Amino acid sequence: MKFSIIIPCYNEQANLPLLVERILPLQKDYELEYILVENGSTDNSREYLKNNIEGKFKNIVVEYLDINKGYGFGLKQGLKLARGQYLGWIHADMQGHKGFLLRNLELIKNFFSNNSNDEIQ
Repeated sequence: MKFSIIIPCYNEQANLPLLVERILPLQKDYELEYILVENGSTDNSREYLKNNIEGKFKNIVVEYLDINKGYGFGLKQGLKLARGQYLGWIHADMQGHKGFLLRNLELIKNFFSNNSNDEIQ
């Protein structure tokens, strides 16, 4: 995986179907892995993830936390699982439009395709 995108999910059951619908098409142009961190939700997010997401997509990893310790803690737990060369995160409630993620992926891809050295100078 070239890109790992961490997505903490706290009480996002209603948003999860649309989230997955919006992120999956980006795989056509990028090597991506998504790490959904179920961040101790009190709604049915965990059940939704277990029944509809977990194990159904080769590039989506689901991590479950029993207690919500905040957005940053969810990110940290997701980062521990990330295997990508480049790391990023988005909000599960889609506060940022998928175009934001797409623009950032393009910037990184273009930067390194225009530079022969794979390290930032």
